[in-house]
Amino acid sequence: MKSLRQSNGKKKGENHRKCGNQYLAWAFVEAAHLACRYDEPCRRSYDRKK
Repeated sequence: MKSLRQSNGKKKGENHRKCGNQYLAWAFVEAAHLACRYDEPCRRSYDRKK
């Protein structure tokens, strides 16, 4: 599904074409997974929200 903004039938841009640094986003996701796996307070908080 394409995300496209139009005005008066003219293309004005695509939404979320670039959403920040993809490598930094990957690193944050990996850090969050490791924290939930090995850090007991983080795991308790995650389980409570889950």
